[in-house]
Amino acid sequence: PADASPRHMDAARELRLPLSRVLEREITIQTGNEPAPEAYRFLVGFPAPDDRQPLGTEESRWRILPTETYFYGDDEDNHRGTQHAVYGFLEEQLGIRWIAPGEDGMVYRHQESLRLTAGDFRWQPKLVFRKIRQSIRRDQPHRPIGAPYTDPFLLSVEEHNRRVQDEELWQKRMRMGGSRPGGGHAFSAWWEKYGKDHPEYFALSKFGRREPVPMAKPEQTASFVKICPSNPGVADQLIADWLPRKDRIRYVNAGVNDGTRNFCECPSCRALDVTLPDESWQDHLTDRYVHLANAVAVQAREHRPDAFATLYAYLTTLQPPRRLRLEPNIVVHLVPYVDPLDLDTVTRHFEGWKQAGATQLARRPNYHHKYLTTALPLGIERRMFDVFQAAVANGCISADYDSAMGHWAVSGMTDYILARALAQPDQPFERWEAEYLEAFGAAGAQVAEFFHYWRKEVWEARLAPAIDTICEAGRAGNFARGLMWNLES
Repeated sequence: PADASPRHMDAARELRLPLSRVLEREITIQTGNEPAPEAYRFLVGFPAPDDRQPLGTEESRWRILPTETYFYGDDEDNHRGTQHAVYGFLEEQLGIRWIAPGEDGMVYRHQESLRLTAGDFRWQPKLVFRKIRQSIRRDQPHRPIGAPYTDPFLLSVEEHNRRVQDEELWQKRMRMGGSRPGGGHAFSAWWEKYGKDHPEYFALSKFGRREPVPMAKPEQTASFVKICPSNPGVADQLIADWLPRKDRIRYVNAGVNDGTRNFCECPSCRALDVTLPDESWQDHLTDRYVHLANAVAVQAREHRPDAFATLYAYLTTLQPPRRLRLEPNIVVHLVPYVDPLDLDTVTRHFEGWKQAGATQLARRPNYHHKYLTTALPLGIERRMFDVFQAAVANGCISADYDSAMGHWAVSGMTDYILARALAQPDQPFERWEAEYLEAFGAAGAQVAEFFHYWRKEVWEARLAPAIDTICEAGRAGNFARGLMWNLES
């Protein structure tokens, strides 16, 4: 359109580049309502003239006609429906694949002319949020311990940032995004904000004081501070902080802070816990945080009927509550930080939380961090896919993985297949595996042999049967660390 939005221009540029590569000719972008009649027209941001059906959340549509193709979709609230329509068209009509970030990651075949299949097409995600977080951050080039900044083998900031941009664009091309259903560590900044005036909000430590317990890393002392979940003032303060934003944000975060120590030891909090005979009292603290989330959920829906409280099932709160049941308007973010990449484990977590009344379950794994071996393949692409599918089968509404492996030559298949599954979880593993291998053309058979060796002979035959032992050896569930330490010995 003449008044094309930045999002529509992004979509047009994403269409232009692959078309130019496939046809080996320059494709131009023209703004305005009167495209050149002599050429076949790709109308980005133009709804099909007779399509009057309302768009669903994040829905994308494209209509292919003999003279033109229309691309349009839900572009509200930071959604990219039109851009996703472009990606759907490029994948399904032209066979474009983005198997890795960067120019070399785009796979295509030259065509003298386009042969398009006419019809109406659409895509709408099943998950409200889909993400594999970035493995690298702007302005932070990796520097091995002891390596000087002048090391000629290190990337410059400029080259590093270009790779960051490539990874950001790859995420968009994989149709990641959506609306994150809240979540996170809710109290990281609370000591600075409320420590002076409201010390009663904070955990009563073993030292008999309500203040942060000094940590080995000083920067974590305040951000890891624990609160007093049994204090009703904590829920009241969360609601008070949310109310000015309630018309824009319907999630009230009540997630536990990071760490496994220094939780509140006051009698009211301890009375909420259900501790088994063979446990330390800090091993299972879920009930006290469900108590807090329930209080927040009840208050939140009084102010906004569709509001939710969010709860982090993480470390000492990973397992479902033993006494309490959840209010219906709570999103539980399952964060399997120390648990292994295991089908039975993920199913047990989901089923346990559903039995406790959870109606909205989100997934926030640290699997990539725990299974990152740098340049050594593991063959975990099938296991990663199957565990994700188990989460979806159990009602998962959101998937937020931390973070991309980043070593695309040896572990790129894992992230590619997972990314494709996030966008289309109803498709089988074999489809995405074949799609990845086809990108290598005549070398596809050799690439398949490489990945099948690691999957069958290494992961399935040797590593998976020992997954619990390896995770335990690596401490904090770190499979990669346990594996490497075992190799050293």
